[in-house]
Amino acid sequence: MKLLTQILYEQHPQESSQQENHKTMRLAAGILFYAKDTGKILLVKRSAASSCPHTWSLAGGKVDNKMEARNPKLAARREAMEEIGFTTPVNLSLIHITKRPGFRFFNYLAIVPSEFSVTLNEEHTDAEWFDPETLPNPLHHGVEELFSHYHFPTTK
Repeated sequence: MKLLTQILYEQHPQESSQQENHKTMRLAAGILFYAKDTGKILLVKRSAASSCPHTWSLAGGKVDNKMEARNPKLAARREAMEEIGFTTPVNLSLIHITKRPGFRFFNYLAIVPSEFSVTLNEEHTDAEWFDPETLPNPLHHGVEELFSHYHFPTTK
């Protein structure tokens, strides 16, 4: 298992989805926010109307257009703005691509100086900063996969 913040200096997964057929492939992207001062991560709880309802996930969602398909980071930023009201410029590093038949989810890491307040849209019912060692249940299956590959530094 890799230390998540150390992978920023390693080879990243291929970010562009240009090699794959956009017409048949569903694409999505999201951001894992990590607060440097507390070592906590931000997760949002999906509403009953969302797919995988009542699970804790990243702020993220589907790629909406060809420009975002060429650069999924644009979709991740847009989704963070729509879902949690996050508009602050921040560096995003691609850390993992969840792959399922006909589907790709681009997971980005954003290291922010400190925890921030969120403004939720109707897709989520809650948001909370969690210690990565004590994550809530149930986790979205994509988040479970992401966390099975990485662990986080402790601030203690």
